[in-house]
Amino acid sequence: MIKVTIRTSKNRGFTIPVPYFVLHLGTNIICTNMVWKRIIRRTNNSYDNHSTTLTPIHKQLIKPLLKQVIKEAQNYRGETIVELRQSGKEEITIRL
Repeated sequence: MIKVTIRTSKNRGFTIPVPYFVLHLGTNIICTNMVWKRIIRRTNNSYDNHSTTLTPIHKQLIKPLLKQVIKEAQNYRGETIVELRQSGKEEITIRL
C-alpha cells in the first residue's frame, strides 16, 4: 500500500492510503483503447507545427512494464519515494 502523507502549515495532516489494486486498476484503464486513442490524438495535435509526428510506445509494451513496476514496488515496503518540505512546515511524503 502506498501512503501519501500531507501536512500543512497549521499542523493539520492527513494520510491517503492507496492500495496496490488501485494501481492495477489504473494500469488497466490507461491501456484501454479509448484512452489510448486520446493519448495518440493529443500527442499528434500538440506537434502539428512540426513536420514529424510522435507516436507513443505501444500499449501492449506499457501494460507489462507497469505491472512489473507495481510488482517490484511491493518488495520495497517502507521506502520513501518522494519527500518534499517547504519552509512553512508544509510537507508531502509518499512511501511504499
